[in-house]
Amino acid sequence: MPSAYRHILRSTGLLGAVQVLQAGLAVVRSKAAALLIGAAGVGLADLAGRTADTLSGATNLGLGTSGVQRLALLRAAGRQRGAEAFVCLLRSLSLLTAVAGTALGLALSPLLARWVTGDAARTADFAAAAPAVGFMALLGAETAILKACKRLRALALCSLGAAAATLVVCTALYALWGLRGIGPALSLSSLAACAIHLHASRKAYAWRVRFACRLPRAARRLAALGTAYVGAGLAGSLAELAVRALVARRGGAAEAGHFAAGFALAVAYARLVFVAMDADYYPRLSAAVKTKSFSGEIDRQTDVLVLLTAPMMLVFAALVPVLVPLLYSRDFAPAAAMALCAAGYMYCKAGYTPLSYLALARADGRTFLAMELIYDTIFVVLTCGLYLRFGLWGAGLGLTLANAADWLLVRAVYTRRYAYRPSRATTARFFFGGALLMAGIALAAAGRGPWLYALTAAAVVRSLWWLRRLGRGSSVGHQKESS
Repeated sequence: MPSAYRHILRSTGLLGAVQVLQAGLAVVRSKAAALLIGAAGVGLADLAGRTADTLSGATNLGLGTSGVQRLALLRAAGRQRGAEAFVCLLRSLSLLTAVAGTALGLALSPLLARWVTGDAARTADFAAAAPAVGFMALLGAETAILKACKRLRALALCSLGAAAATLVVCTALYALWGLRGIGPALSLSSLAACAIHLHASRKAYAWRVRFACRLPRAARRLAALGTAYVGAGLAGSLAELAVRALVARRGGAAEAGHFAAGFALAVAYARLVFVAMDADYYPRLSAAVKTKSFSGEIDRQTDVLVLLTAPMMLVFAALVPVLVPLLYSRDFAPAAAMALCAAGYMYCKAGYTPLSYLALARADGRTFLAMELIYDTIFVVLTCGLYLRFGLWGAGLGLTLANAADWLLVRAVYTRRYAYRPSRATTARFFFGGALLMAGIALAAAGRGPWLYALTAAAVVRSLWWLRRLGRGSSVGHQKESS
């Protein structure tokens, strides 16, 4: 179905182009942070951000995820009044969770400072970051509205504006207050992102909230559906926070900064491709589930992700020795080995993420939660265990192995539970791209630069050729294609 591939490529291209600009702003922000607050400051900022993410996941009722599905279905059914009432409900609940999350963050700040950093003197930093939890809850609701309404251009521009605001706020506060600016910078940048998205979403639905002593049945159903998403999000945030806390307590704040830099290089920036996918794919898959045409949607999205991610991670492997001192400073050199070992993390994720959305699209919260809990356990065990044994590069290897295990797990469970039949061509392309990436990492580790550059160029040409062929359509059927 060439038209479907063209739609995926167009939506990914639109959001992906903006995400590249957003990545550039994030790179500048990281460089400024490295120069202004050093490796220890970068580590503390990362710990504060992950803590806020964890509290947000514990208190937001999963509204950002369950809200997309429900609103998309109401709009698809043409129920305009129902959609307006739901948006009012979504915003009301998000405001309540925002207040609760902020209060919880303030109350727990002494405990979190001691547990996460081992230093009670950091209580003020965590307290200053508590309002970010509330703004994240509000931001989730506004983002869900834009996604369900398929306002892709507005969503992309909002993301870019939020990244620019974060750069300005963080740089200014780090320059003025140093380490004391970390908490306020996190809260104010979250407030700016929330305000930008709210300005865009109000063009679709006017901002209204309504409170009652008793929650309506729709609110209870929404909260019940979101419970599994809350559990999954909380477990994931706790898993990442636990790994960072271990690194900080064992290696110190500077090593936590090195871990944060390696993670950002290999994972956070590459995640931008998945952000570009999420806004368009999730509502589209939810609609496809109703017509039982989801297998093709999953295969096509996987094709595009794999063909984009494989050459991107090879380019990253070739450039990582240059990227670390360029984007941070020479003090962050230990992050290079970790980032290289973690290069396979995002490629494995590209292979299973479109399929993992199937549980969300079918509102199967129990399966989604169970799968996330199993993955988080594997992630913590492998990453922490290999870090304790080998240091930072072992942590990077743990990230890759955890996602390789998750690829196997998701394929085994979802193909059986949902009668999904993966395309042989899609599977073959995934394995072929994975072999190219493994060869590239081996060449990078061995210092074989010329061979690595040649392999990277070949992978880029291959991906461009396949994307062009899939976008235009081929005389060969999808099931008969091979890599």
